[in-house]
Amino acid sequence: MRMHQVAAKPFEKVPAEVKTLLDPTINPQSAKIFGELFKTDVFMEAEGAKPLLSLKKTVLSKVFADAGLSAGEAKELTETLWHRREFLVDRYNLKGTYSPTGFGKYFEDFKKWGTSSWTPKVVNNMINGSTDTAFQIEMTSLVKRFEEYINSKIHRYSRGVARALFREWSHSSSNEGAATIKLWAEERFGYITRYHSGSTNRETIRSTLENHVRLSLSRARLDVKTVYKILDAEYEFHQYYLRRLHGYDEFKALRYVSNSEFNGSFENNLWQGNAVQSVTVKRGGFSGSRQVELEHRVENVIKTYYQGEKYMHYGAGESEYIVLGKKVPAKVIR
Repeated sequence: MRMHQVAAKPFEKVPAEVKTLLDPTINPQSAKIFGELFKTDVFMEAEGAKPLLSLKKTVLSKVFADAGLSAGEAKELTETLWHRREFLVDRYNLKGTYSPTGFGKYFEDFKKWGTSSWTPKVVNNMINGSTDTAFQIEMTSLVKRFEEYINSKIHRYSRGVARALFREWSHSSSNEGAATIKLWAEERFGYITRYHSGSTNRETIRSTLENHVRLSLSRARLDVKTVYKILDAEYEFHQYYLRRLHGYDEFKALRYVSNSEFNGSFENNLWQGNAVQSVTVKRGGFSGSRQVELEHRVENVIKTYYQGEKYMHYGAGESEYIVLGKKVPAKVIR
């Protein structure tokens, strides 16, 4: 009888507990315990899930068979628990699937600056850090610390180069600074730039990007390898502090586009943008005949406006995130 109860336990293939155990309206006691723990260290969730990597499916199957379950019950329960395992491995990026090769050179250093989570402010169903005064104050301090860090670890001009590249991007995603960022994304993540400066022919794009990169980097007087290291550090810094803001759930963002971009990017409720593109976490005030709501992972983010106008010239009002052009779930708003 006891074994029958174990086999019949209604495990779902997607472990909703990662959210329900933190929801005070569903589980007030567990929410209080785990909520406090994870608020102190937002990275604890992922650390706690790491042993799943050493779990083997054959071991699970044997455990259930040895427990006296029928072959059918053992197989069903094994498949269900393995699916849950795969979901958690993906959720916490335990295999590094969503990170570039070499990721982690700076990440552990950043975690020494604090691991507590910020209580996200949700505006129009999207997290927007500009509405959180405490977050903004701490971000100012973190940015200063980050700039001092890359100046000492990579190159004494790192701060100036990083600011210049992303200010150029925020003026136009088809200029020289933007070309540098796109080439970096191509090399690190393999997302191919589909257009730049109005070009759609691949050979023309590559030639344009390379020419622009040479111009941009010669002005910075740094070689490509060093500039890419600066962008690596920028990316890891954003992975660090955005995890404290967004946790491990996907976040929602918007993109306002023309009909032509929409027709070339949206299909089967998925959005495939350029190698690098901008999205916003603010509704309204933007042009574009079409509007789509996207779901992005933190791992997709290269840069945000949270670092202030020294990086993004339009300031906090536009609420922009610069993201990788990975195919993501999308919903048409208009």
